[in-house]
Amino acid sequence: MNKSSEEGNVNMKKKSFMIIGMIAAFAMLCVAVLIAVIWTNSPEQRSAKQLQLGKRYLEEMDYEQAKVAFEEVIAIDPSNAEAYLGAARAYAGLGDYEGAVAILQKGYEQTGDESLKTQLDEYEEKLAEEKIKAEPVSQELETEILDYIMSIPSDFLVLRNNPIYTYRYLNEIYAEKLAQLSEYMKMDISDTMRLRILYVIHDCYLNVNDMGKAKECWTQCLAFAEKAGYTDRQYEEDEYGRTTYWSDEENTYTYEYYPNSSLVKSGTQTCPCSSHEGYSDTWYTEYESYDEEGRILSVTMYGSCGYDAANASSLPVDYPVENSMIDEYTYTYDANSCRSLCTSTYEEIIDGSTFPVTGSGETVEKYDETGHQILSENYDESGKLISKIEYDAEGNVLSETSY
Repeated sequence: MNKSSEEGNVNMKKKSFMIIGMIAAFAMLCVAVLIAVIWTNSPEQRSAKQLQLGKRYLEEMDYEQAKVAFEEVIAIDPSNAEAYLGAARAYAGLGDYEGAVAILQKGYEQTGDESLKTQLDEYEEKLAEEKIKAEPVSQELETEILDYIMSIPSDFLVLRNNPIYTYRYLNEIYAEKLAQLSEYMKMDISDTMRLRILYVIHDCYLNVNDMGKAKECWTQCLAFAEKAGYTDRQYEEDEYGRTTYWSDEENTYTYEYYPNSSLVKSGTQTCPCSSHEGYSDTWYTEYESYDEEGRILSVTMYGSCGYDAANASSLPVDYPVENSMIDEYTYTYDANSCRSLCTSTYEEIIDGSTFPVTGSGETVEKYDETGHQILSENYDESGKLISKIEYDAEGNVLSETSY
């Protein structure tokens, strides 16, 4: 073989190797591309992509697209708890709480994830609220709420001399009452009724001396009253909702309370005493004390409405300017009754002379085991029974006798 032939064969071999190398490289590239395509379209990658897409749609509040994206994730991976949560939020964003509840129930059955159960409980409650709001409020419901409110022991002055209504007993009563009042608040009721319920809830907390919840509830009362346009009030209250001042056409009243308590420490009534020229404005000052169970133990009232010192020169020298009347009440208890003793001391002026006058009387009030008054007996200062009233459990008078 000549030299030129040998060189040609070598060149041919080189070209063959180059072609084979190019084919091999192309084949490897095709395999790599194929692997990349397969990897990109794997269930795991599609699921992750749709999950991120769903989150983005939620942030943009595009709830319809978010729902589609999360449901695709669920179709790929039924065990993805995050996708169920996202889908439920998308349904809720569309106002479809039934859809949100359904998807969460499915997710909880598939995964057992407790975060789904927590969200499920929340949306079930919202679904119940939506169904209640969809129902028209009847006059019968308004009447039912009013009757229920009236059944709650909320008159603070009545409660305090009832031996049954201690803090402990009232807590037991109010636990049930507050739960029902909360249910009424979820209904589509009038603003007037809603505010009335809030005030009753607040009074319940005051009556059991839960000042933290009383303060919190009072803040809600004020906010709701302002929102509803009920801002014309005759009363002034402190941060706990305790009345500190109120007035009518002739009288004004101010109150002070024991620290961190709903119990009155003192109260003062002032009036113009317009029918008696020269009289001062102070009518009485009242002081109260209570036991650890919240029952009233004593009330002392100092009444004056006496002459002002500025007019003293025109008045009898010995006229009592202050404390012309003192009423003292003391209370004792047994299991189902309260015995109150009232001693009254005042001064009369006859022909310029002052004469002290005293009197006393005793009242015994008996209650049944549920706290309803069933008997009231009044005695004079010698201990003689002078009158008796019997009541049924609803407070109706059964009999009234005078002696």
